Amino acid sequence: MVKWEYKISIHDFPEKQNDADDVIECDNTGNCFVHDTPKVGLDWLENIFMEYGEQGWELTQCGYHNRSVLCIWKRKKTEEKD
Repeated sequence: MVKWEYKISIHDFPEKQNDADDVIECDNTGNCFVHDTPKVGLDWLENIFMEYGEQGWELTQCGYHNRSVLCIWKRKKTEEKD
């Protein structure tokens, strides 16, 4: 049986490069979308994904809240031998 380990990480957005406001829209099912986030560039997020991926973590879910991104990761648990 495959066993998994999980990790939760929180990453703050970099400082904005201008004073424009983000626009957050939510639909009637509770799904929310953030617009205008590329103003800070997305390289920082890609770097986080690459760093965790190199450690064997797979991103299972990611959510935005108050200029932070919460990520849930999983990877196969290594077998411990006695």
